[in-house]
Amino acid sequence: MLAFSAIFTLEVGSGMQVQAADNGTPKVWSVTGINGKETRSSALIGKVTIVTFWAPWCIPCIAEIPALHDLVNKYQKDGLSVVGVSVDAQSPETLKAFVDKFKMNYTVAPTNPGMNNNFGVSDTVPMTFVIDRRGVVVRRHSGYVKKEDLENDIRPLLKKL
Repeated sequence: MLAFSAIFTLEVGSGMQVQAADNGTPKVWSVTGINGKETRSSALIGKVTIVTFWAPWCIPCIAEIPALHDLVNKYQKDGLSVVGVSVDAQSPETLKAFVDKFKMNYTVAPTNPGMNNNFGVSDTVPMTFVIDRRGVVVRRHSGYVKKEDLENDIRPLLKKL
């Protein structure tokens, strides 16, 4: 039987692309956070996860931080996890100072080649992926994404068990 994979792209606003990806295959990935702790996709099965690729010099990325912070505060108890993956080669100390300055209350890690390849991330940031409780990417946002849009993505997923 042939597996069917469909990706639908919509242009939204000024250059932002939203893609709904549905091939049913969970992504397998891991990153080591600035705290030295490894985060694996397998440990997040059962949670709704937002993985956002960002850079400290990226103004739209910085503009998204308060929304991600608010979503963690509001939905973590319901099973939301957020992982911020920095694509910029920063020292752990510099990255930690940035995290502290912006009060990032979620896992932050430098990227690794496997992460970029697995998610198909190259030069565009921010790039945000919404992953369901099975580990399957259900939405991809390329460019700045508003809190309301992420909330609309995650709310139905958080209700499903």
